[in-house]
Amino acid sequence: MIAPVYDEAGLLAFFIGTQLKVDGEVQDAGTAKAKLADLTPQQLKILEQMARGMRHAEIAKNLRLSIKTVKMHRGALVQRLGVQTSTEAIRIAIEAGL
Repeated sequence: MIAPVYDEAGLLAFFIGTQLKVDGEVQDAGTAKAKLADLTPQQLKILEQMARGMRHAEIAKNLRLSIKTVKMHRGALVQRLGVQTSTEAIRIAIEAGL
């Protein structure tokens, strides 16, 4: 799967991808955005930073949270999105253009 990554202006910045088969179907941007609407503002902030490749400690520092709190929000957002892993959650974020 190859996914586009857009900059703040909505312009294509680069592509990321994998040679591994991704389980599930690729979401269109509208479907992915609808899934993100179920997240709390804090979960959305954390998912955005996860999608940028930040680790728990970096996210915690940026948002002034404990690492344990970041992990708790990550688990909750994975569950709300109806996926099994953080990687799947990040895929939805990228498909939504987050």
